[in-house]
Amino acid sequence: RAVLDKANEIVSKLADSKTVFYMDINHIYVRPDGSIPKSLMYDFEHPTPLGHRVWAEAIETKVAELMGDKPVAPMP
Repeated sequence: RAVLDKANEIVSKLADSKTVFYMDINHIYVRPDGSIPKSLMYDFEHPTPLGHRVWAEAIETKVAELMGDKPVAPMP
């Protein structure tokens, strides 16, 4: 995770909030104790279907804004 944190730090500096955007959504996967639920990433690298869903929900508002659209409400 230290390598990923460093990579995210580097990548975040590329964002200009005009044409390049960066969102840190690690908190949706990594719990405060550092664990990642298998329900979200079965191998701790690739999102499960639920992991993809929470990822989409986490970025929906920003993507809708960038597309000039209204955000879609999460499915129940």
